[in-house]
Amino acid sequence: MTHRPHPNLQRLARLAGQVRSAQFARLAACTAARDANLSLLAGLDRAPTDDADPAMALAALRHQRWAEQRRRALLAEIAHQNLSLAQDRADAAKALARCLALDRLLKGQF
Repeated sequence: MTHRPHPNLQRLARLAGQVRSAQFARLAACTAARDANLSLLAGLDRAPTDDADPAMALAALRHQRWAEQRRRALLAEIAHQNLSLAQDRADAAKALARCLALDRLLKGQF
């Protein structure tokens, strides 16, 4: 006796696969954005130059202030991205589990 899955189940499995693909694409995009911000943050950690010239020292001080403000903004954005990534990981895991369960149903393994 061959198992013939219901056409609606097949359509549901296709839709679940599309949702899974979208969730994994979203996860990849969020990870790439967070990694880009981490790279920007790492670029701010360059060592300051010691210069006896007062104009250069003033420019270095202004740059240091700007870098601190930028660092705070990046850290806040990275924290928000980490929260989003945690939710995206959970959503992607749920979408994958849904696809695996539907695949087993289609193959008659339940």
